[in-house]
Amino acid sequence: MLPEEIVGIPWDFDDPKAHDDLPTDVDIVCWTGAPGGRGADEERYRQVYVDAPVGGLRSILRRGGRPTRVILASSTSVY
Repeated sequence: MLPEEIVGIPWDFDDPKAHDDLPTDVDIVCWTGAPGGRGADEERYRQVYVDAPVGGLRSILRRGGRPTRVILASSTSVY
């Protein structure tokens, strides 16, 4: 269970139109996307760990949001 101050936001990052559904009043963005099963290819990893978080962050910034931190957590590392 997460503390009350932390709100998880489900987001269909495969749908580019959903980028603008992300809230802009965020302090920290913690990206925890996953490519799917073991059969995911290099293209899917790029979509999940590069294209989707960059697109989401660009949408937040374009609409006036200014998160102070962005954390990317993958299945193998945290950056």
